Amino acid sequence: MARWVDWLANYNPPWAAYRAMMARRLVALDKQPGTRPVGIGEVWQRLLAKCVLADAGEQGKSACGSTQLCAGLEAGIEGSIHAVRKTA
Repeated sequence: MARWVDWLANYNPPWAAYRAMMARRLVALDKQPGTRPVGIGEVWQRLLAKCVLADAGEQGKSACGSTQLCAGLEAGIEGSIHAVRKTA
């Protein structure tokens, strides 16, 4: 897993590698009334993202500085939404 994360984060893999990682299996859940499509298969993508953030998250925060809205917040955009709701 670590070699795959390193390959995706630091090199220029072919487009097919990204397509394979983003592939999902669609399942239709029976909701009354109608159906709801659910994509299954994002576990690998989330695991890869957590590995990259664990390794380079602090560097990303310092590189973004104040130019990104939620780069320094642990809750990300969710924290800023709660802050805006409190002031409104």
